[in-house]
Amino acid sequence: MKTIIVLIVGIGIFTFLKIIKIILGRIIHKYSSWIQLYKLYPVIGSIVWIIFVFWLAGYLFKDRLFYPYAMAVMAMVIVGLITWFFLRDVFAGVLFKVENDLNPGDHIKIGSISGKIKSLHLTNLEIISDDGHTIKIPNARLNKELISGMSSPEGMEEFNIHLTIDKRYTKPEIEEKIKYDVALSPWSHFKNPPDIKYCKEDEHTFTYDVLVYTLNHKHFRIIEKTLKNKFEN
Repeated sequence: MKTIIVLIVGIGIFTFLKIIKIILGRIIHKYSSWIQLYKLYPVIGSIVWIIFVFWLAGYLFKDRLFYPYAMAVMAMVIVGLITWFFLRDVFAGVLFKVENDLNPGDHIKIGSISGKIKSLHLTNLEIISDDGHTIKIPNARLNKELISGMSSPEGMEEFNIHLTIDKRYTKPEIEEKIKYDVALSPWSHFKNPPDIKYCKEDEHTFTYDVLVYTLNHKHFRIIEKTLKNKFEN
């Protein structure tokens, strides 16, 4: 009997949350002021399910000797998960800001998203995309994407070079040599060093994406040829 009651309550909560989401989705099309509440829906849903789990544990195991210990463990796990989800973005943001000199107004490209930085927060980066939308990107995602286009100088263009390099060099040696060769090239912009992104490796090679700044596509091809001749031949 208890199992049936638990299933009924669980299905009821699931259905209720789905209905609320549909209603909120329709409301924000008419009343934009409700958008903040709609954004909070995942948080509200998570809280509801956490309450359900604690109720479930109490309903099924309240008379058992291990019940207080089980509740304590569940509470610690939930607090730990919440702390981890928060701190991972904080630590990722600190690491990202140390490695990259970013300021509001700088142009940035993160994966397939590009635009100007609106503001930098503790757990996310807020940008205004090229099509005018405001996008918040969690800091944990920033270190997983190829970041490019930061503060591109007037009249300069950015280009990406894909390099497959054999393992006769170590990764630090590869990155140092790429920076050195690009810095010596008269075709690159000396104020904007290359943005080097390690992608993957196999048994014999490393793979990198290298973003360089040049005046035009012709200059880019010269730099690309120089790097490929050095590392891929």
